[in-house]
Amino acid sequence: MTGLRNAAARLLLVLALLLVPTLAQAQTDQEFVDVLTGEWAVHDDMYGVDGKMCRITLKSDKTGDDYGLSLDSCGLELGMLTAWRLVDGQLMLVADGVGIALLGGNQFRMSGNSNIGAPVIMDRAGENQSMANILKARDASGCYYLGFTNTCVDDAQLAKPTVPGDGSPARIGVLVNLNVRAEARDDAEVLGVVPANSCIVTEVCATTADGVWCRAAFGEASGWLKKLALRQERWPVVTFVNQCQP
Repeated sequence: MTGLRNAAARLLLVLALLLVPTLAQAQTDQEFVDVLTGEWAVHDDMYGVDGKMCRITLKSDKTGDDYGLSLDSCGLELGMLTAWRLVDGQLMLVADGVGIALLGGNQFRMSGNSNIGAPVIMDRAGENQSMANILKARDASGCYYLGFTNTCVDDAQLAKPTVPGDGSPARIGVLVNLNVRAEARDDAEVLGVVPANSCIVTEVCATTADGVWCRAAFGEASGWLKKLALRQERWPVVTFVNQCQP
């Protein structure tokens, strides 16, 4: 009987989760609020304070057009946030009545830019499934591989590229044919593909729950490149290195 009760409880939990709309399915403001409320984490250290990760809890209490929020260890413009609101199905972060960033995405990641052009990437607090799969593969194989080779890379290559002290732009060396996405999300539109062995100038890079993403300009458009990937759902690979010669 205990086993049957546990199975029934698990079934009810699954059914309850299925009844919660995803961001893509949300149609009404209340459905958007239901999907977005809760704790989010901004993994990039530029927004953290005293070595701690910035955490933003979106609340459902509403005053006028704005919903409440609370902050923990957030700096720069995110440290000034006072509320959030919905704008055409997107999440606007608000400071004293003024929108400072407009984000789109899904129930696991919201991404966009602040008013000054800096990337803002919020991940739902908790385990990131994409990164969990990569870490599981890393544990099984013993390392991250350099592109599609059998060469292991050190942890330094997992970090964001740094801007050289001589004022020249940061460059990355792309190791594999790599998708360029409109936003730093796996479900974002693919704008094109960067060929392997390309040397790319980056505009900015950001740390997220599933590793580093870098934005680069391609003609008049900009797109995002993801640093960590799984090859054949088995081999964890680094798709670009933090330096190259043009």
